[in-house]
Amino acid sequence: PKTDTYTVKHIQAYDNGYGKMVLIKLSPPPKSTFQSGDIFGVVFEQNTIRFYSIASSSHTGEIILSVRVIGLVSGYLGALQVGDEVRGFIRPNPAFHAPKSVPLILLGIGSGVAPLYGILSDRPKQNIQAFFGYTTPEGNPFSDLHGDNIHMAYSRVHADDYTDMPQTTATYYQMRIPDAIRQNKVPINTLINNGAVIMMCGSKDMENSVLAALADSIDDKSILTDPKRLLKDTY
Repeated sequence: PKTDTYTVKHIQAYDNGYGKMVLIKLSPPPKSTFQSGDIFGVVFEQNTIRFYSIASSSHTGEIILSVRVIGLVSGYLGALQVGDEVRGFIRPNPAFHAPKSVPLILLGIGSGVAPLYGILSDRPKQNIQAFFGYTTPEGNPFSDLHGDNIHMAYSRVHADDYTDMPQTTATYYQMRIPDAIRQNKVPINTLINNGAVIMMCGSKDMENSVLAALADSIDDKSILTDPKRLLKDTY
């Protein structure tokens, strides 16, 4: 693919004791077009390419990536500094673009939260319920999110350890996304009855456990086999 040069304008590491994540903001070339859910391909050492979901739209003037540092290319990205240049390309991913005219239910864990964060940022007035999962608050690069429609599940910490932390979202400790889904059957079913689309991003393990929780929680189970109302970007 044709590549361009993208300049690092911001990078911040988040280490939760279980692994490192970095939030990277890149300056794209002029006239670049993209939206949350599109893919950024990083070209490393000639022929190695890794793909990351974009967490922003072109009107922001920056490409936001959330990267879990676990391998060669992610290690390279995690060591970048402001002003460094990255060679890459944008790949449209229309199958994971959020519809604008219906409610949304957003489900993601770890680096899979990235495109869903971008959708939330772009759609402040859209009717959305979001369920995001991390191991600890320290590992959450999107802690700037606010609203009782945003459900943050932290799987490996106790509430007693965070009594001084401002609660700007619906927060669950020692819980995972499936647990939070089962506790919120009423708002989820309300959105589904109003034509909501479910968007899911994360690992295949997450997909399986979340689908099981949805099957336990929703009345209209036909949505789980409807590719127009269940959009998945899982890996």
